[in-house]
Amino acid sequence: MAATDRNFSGKPVLDEGVNKMNCAKFQNEFDDRLDGRLDPARALEFDAHTAGCPACWPAWQAYRGMWEVVSRQPSVVPSFGFAQRTLRRLHEQAERRFWQLPVFRWATAMSLLIIVGVTGVMVCRQAETSRRVATYAAVQHDRLEDFDVIVSLDSLGGETQL
Repeated sequence: MAATDRNFSGKPVLDEGVNKMNCAKFQNEFDDRLDGRLDPARALEFDAHTAGCPACWPAWQAYRGMWEVVSRQPSVVPSFGFAQRTLRRLHEQAERRFWQLPVFRWATAMSLLIIVGVTGVMVCRQAETSRRVATYAAVQHDRLEDFDVIVSLDSLGGETQL
């Protein structure tokens, strides 16, 4: 498709690659055009692009329509002291102690959970080690008694041969 072909309605259609690049630029200017902040030459260029672009025209119509609906709504006047209360609340939130923050609370909870878990594993291992030592000591105690009997026999008999 050429850079300035025309579609079935007779409106110019830009090349797709150029169109996407320009569309992003023009769509970023929706607010400026709606508020009348574009200079006259740029406003004409904006209007020409949106009128001829099949992607920008519906987006511009929807955006402009949405703001027309919003502008027809009655204004809401905040209650007396609203700004002061809001600023005070924001200031109070800024002064919160770090331990009052949810992130710190979660981090503390996770740290305690890890400490309890590691301590539990260590206690279980210590209990297993103590059980093994007790079993080993019981077995060795029987062997030591046998050894004590042999030593006692040696000291009684002197030169006894077995």
